[in-house]
Amino acid sequence: MKFLKTAQLSLSKARTSFLRLLGIRERRGCLEIRIDNLTKAQAIAIEDMLGIWMALSSAGSSRWVSFYADGDGNFHPKILVNGRKPQTTMLGDPRTRWKRFNEIHDEGYFIDFDAIAGALREKARMTA
Repeated sequence: MKFLKTAQLSLSKARTSFLRLLGIRERRGCLEIRIDNLTKAQAIAIEDMLGIWMALSSAGSSRWVSFYADGDGNFHPKILVNGRKPQTTMLGDPRTRWKRFNEIHDEGYFIDFDAIAGALREKARMTA
């Protein structure tokens, strides 16, 4: 495992050196995200999704990670990113963003807070 981390670090340094050679400086930033108006299940699902991001990053692995946003149900979050309403981006080709599951030729991790809400209700029922 130590070798893998060392190899990943070396690759990261090599990438940074290569970008510098080309005159490109990669700057890492920080996002402060605040999400209000969530149910317990929604908060668990979002935290789970972020945990999967971290696990994939630590493992040096890549997967699609999706969250089901049930806007016609009770999912109506109030979100601030760095103190302002989140903005969508026009970078890249927006036509390629909306895909059906069968169009994604890769593994994916999909989480639905409704399933978590059901599990929470079942857990509460079992402990009552």
